[in-house]
Amino acid sequence: MSGPQHVKFLYEDEYLVVAKKVAKLSVHRSEMCRDRRTLQSMVRNKLGGQYVYAVHRLDRPVSGPVLFAKSPEMCRDLQVQFTEKTVEKKYIALVRGWLEGEGEVDKQLVKKSNGAIQDCLTRYRGLATAEIDEPLGKFDTVRYGLVELEPVTGRFHQLRRHMRDLAYPIIGDSTDGDSHQNRFFRERFDLRRLMLHCFYLAFRHPVNNNLIKVYLEPDKELRYIYNELGMYDQYKHLEKEYSCEV
Repeated sequence: MSGPQHVKFLYEDEYLVVAKKVAKLSVHRSEMCRDRRTLQSMVRNKLGGQYVYAVHRLDRPVSGPVLFAKSPEMCRDLQVQFTEKTVEKKYIALVRGWLEGEGEVDKQLVKKSNGAIQDCLTRYRGLATAEIDEPLGKFDTVRYGLVELEPVTGRFHQLRRHMRDLAYPIIGDSTDGDSHQNRFFRERFDLRRLMLHCFYLAFRHPVNNNLIKVYLEPDKELRYIYNELGMYDQYKHLEKEYSCEV
């Protein structure tokens, strides 16, 4: 993994920073993560030791933009937008099966820490489909879908659990995914990661109310898989739709 000085800032001003998080890197230290190097520490080092506050988080296996505030007051102001669900987040995922069209998953999830029932809503849009002429399990071929996902709520492992419940598990998901598919991707493509990437983040700047829009293309490993499955052209259409200047 690149050193701390190589963390990429997607946006920065005197109040906040949007940094690029790579897969398998934690946003910050917690009871579940004791790593000395986290995205938060890398951002702090790049800013010369200035403390920053993570406004939200992405799961360790997920890549994408993460918003940091440079003061606790700014962090609280930004977190209000997440609480009020005015922040727009878009993900791209590779799933088992052909998930086509548009729809939503409105299914409650159980909070794993205390068993509480939480309302949960995910919107999806099918982008592309692929089929590989190779038997796997009881099927003669294997089918995959490239899907845009929007978590309206922000629950723990929401996208992974909702896709599992919809019977379209995300490739590379070791917890809620399909172990046969994951093994197939390891053997065929040497893929050892979750095929889930946050590519778009949009929010209002708390000071001037400007709309900040950040697009982050999937990394080379993900784009390689899209290309191998013949989905690259459809992915590029998504890039044209959301790519923007901050």
